[in-house]
Amino acid sequence: MRAFFVSDLHGHMGRYNTLFDQIEIESPDAVLFGGDLLPSRGSPSGKVQDLIHWLEHRLKGVREGVGTAFFAILGNDDPRYYETYLKDLDDNGLLHYIHFEKVSFMDHHIIGYSYIPPTPFRLKDWEKYDVSRYTDPGCFPPEEGIRTAERPEREDVNLTMAQDLQALQGQVPGNSTATGIDDRIGNSIGNSIGNSIGNSISESISESISESISESI
Repeated sequence: MRAFFVSDLHGHMGRYNTLFDQIEIESPDAVLFGGDLLPSRGSPSGKVQDLIHWLEHRLKGVREGVGTAFFAILGNDDPRYYETYLKDLDDNGLLHYIHFEKVSFMDHHIIGYSYIPPTPFRLKDWEKYDVSRYTDPGCFPPEEGIRTAERPEREDVNLTMAQDLQALQGQVPGNSTATGIDDRIGNSIGNSIGNSIGNSISESISESISESISESI
């Protein structure tokens, strides 16, 4: 499978245009969105909705043309109430929203997981303790700060990221081809789950993705 991994687009239409242009040139089998996809919390709702409508149009064009499949999760800078937008895109067959889910694609298992360890930031929608209830100096515990939506019961607040990931990996037959996506987990591949997509595949897009976004899985 040939795939692009991208993150940290932060709602910048120019970055998305660069991505879609590159998709049309290289025709990857899949694009894995690793979070921080939409404007930050506090952005005007109209701006976010306009971006979603534009994305719906672009995704539909790629799906009907190149046929690339899209898999997405949100990142720690994406408020959880943005889930509604991604779930709507999923319902319309334009992408797969896979947070806390496992899907199969071209003989691969892809697992989505958005949580990261505690940070110095106040938005805590996507934060959990990683392996113990320890918070690095200068960071705020996950139970403090701001949440924009309720956490589903299945995402037990008392379980660590390590326990979550172990359970998600257990869903994969043979547990040998799991691939996870997100910004970071600990200090390695950022919120990456399953086994990862290589040791440092999370290539963020700033202004161009032409040099290093293509990653073969």
